[in-house]
Amino acid sequence: MSDPSRLRDRIRLPEGFRLIRREDIDREFSCLEPRMDRYTLRQYYEWSLEPHALVVVREVEGQVAGVQYLTVHSGYIMLEMLARNKLLQYPGAGGDLVRVVERVVAPQLGVSEIRMEALQHVVRYYDDVLGYEEIGTAYRDPEWGLLTPKRKLLPRRP
Repeated sequence: MSDPSRLRDRIRLPEGFRLIRREDIDREFSCLEPRMDRYTLRQYYEWSLEPHALVVVREVEGQVAGVQYLTVHSGYIMLEMLARNKLLQYPGAGGDLVRVVERVVAPQLGVSEIRMEALQHVVRYYDDVLGYEEIGTAYRDPEWGLLTPKRKLLPRRP
């Protein structure tokens, strides 16, 4: 990525998706999972200010239904953190966010690979539903438990 300061300016998202904004930091958001809830929307916003970082919001009826923190590297995007707001009755926010990165963000940035480290309880979802593959040996993280390195190769676009 040659000019990280311009990264946010290069992204155009479809209706229902947007980049996180400062005014989001005081909104109600909870995953109802203590490890994930340690990271507030304020933290996601602060991450979005880092070079090579984006935080994409799934917005439903004016509410933050989900949030995804990603970093852009040479040749791939790393899905760093994905959280769904379980205070809302909108269970599809996580999948929506992953798909918008694959179908919209990656092509706009000229990237053809998405990587992540999947939590144990979602490994099959990423494999079976979203088409990801393992690229390394699962390992135990002291905070998150078993993590499995995964990737998805995207079709190259002209």
